[in-house]
Amino acid sequence: MQKFIYYGAGTYAQVRFDDFRRQYELFCFCDRNATDGQTLFDLPVYPPSILFKQYPETPIVLTVHPIYNKATVQDYLTQELGVPAERIANYEPHIQCTSCEFLDNFIILNDNGWSFCCNLFGNNKSPYIDFIPGASVRNVVQQLKDFRNAVLEAISKNEQCACTGCCELKTRYRKELPAPAFALVFNFTNICNLKCIYCTVHKESVSMDMIDIQKRLDIITELLYQKLIDNNTEIRFGSGEITIHPQRQEILRAVKDFPCGISSNCIVYDESLAELIALGRSYVICSVDAGTRETYEKIRGADYFDKLRDSLRKYVKKGTIILKYIFLTNLNDNDNDVNSFIQLCEDIKPAQVLISRDWNDISPLNDNLLKMMARMLVNIKNAEPLKGALTNDETIRLANYIEKLQMQGDYE
Repeated sequence: MQKFIYYGAGTYAQVRFDDFRRQYELFCFCDRNATDGQTLFDLPVYPPSILFKQYPETPIVLTVHPIYNKATVQDYLTQELGVPAERIANYEPHIQCTSCEFLDNFIILNDNGWSFCCNLFGNNKSPYIDFIPGASVRNVVQQLKDFRNAVLEAISKNEQCACTGCCELKTRYRKELPAPAFALVFNFTNICNLKCIYCTVHKESVSMDMIDIQKRLDIITELLYQKLIDNNTEIRFGSGEITIHPQRQEILRAVKDFPCGISSNCIVYDESLAELIALGRSYVICSVDAGTRETYEKIRGADYFDKLRDSLRKYVKKGTIILKYIFLTNLNDNDNDVNSFIQLCEDIKPAQVLISRDWNDISPLNDNLLKMMARMLVNIKNAEPLKGALTNDETIRLANYIEKLQMQGDYE
């Protein structure tokens, strides 16, 4: 069997390693930022200057994040190092244009329509279209294609549309469309066992309606047929809590052949969810947002912190767990919560920790909050800011605080 050089030894490669390994036989790892003696999964990580000279014909597969890193890595390999595009097994042509990472890479399937993001980042709207009443599954999917193309065309012509004025519209690289989406998001319930202060879902009337799983499977089949998704498209669940949904076993069984990103508060340890992540293609992302019971109850609306910790210890033994910390000004941006969350991560050992702002408040982050972020990033392995969560100015200020902490040596 042909073997491949895995280019990229970061968090994405670690989280999706089993998935890549199923498709591409691993020869070794390579990374531009490789250090002497670095290993990953007991294999060496080489810098490209050494590896490509020794093995100039060995094919390459990019194990970097397809949204945030792939285009720039492809340019680096093909333009700076002279690697032929044909040598890269999962090479994808990209173009530079004004667009949005959500519109380009995400499809959200709601009960009665399509959308591409949760909101307009502070303006509480999003491109959305209702299903045509009585339409066939094929026509419903065609409706999605036409809708997205119309929005993209309006953006390219600088015409008024639902995305006008959104802070996420930027000049960026995107895959040449049509191309399979990075993620298909299911919004099928708003039932939850928490009432987080930043969440709007629990403020709506709770729906316990049973969902038509076969209808969603038919839509997935048609999305595959029209090449809007492929077998590597990540299935995600949006609003609501999957571990208490009465159809959770059927739902998770229906999507087990796809890589899945399951958002869960992890209060309940559910065997069907544990079995899914144990397959190796999927992960659970859990937003903790506190390091102490008191703050957890203030933010999440219930005293389940100890139960959460116990469940996380079980889940992490089954598969990949990603933790998230949403900073809320004057609530969890203090020494006690930050230091205690760092200790929690040392106990749980998640595959990744994502650090984010509260998207309901897009005012500039203050110095104290950025200092607390810096402390986490310095002290937690595989911690990183959520992509797009910081402005350029905030990113620079955060980097300065990180540098100061590293120079001091006494991180905490």
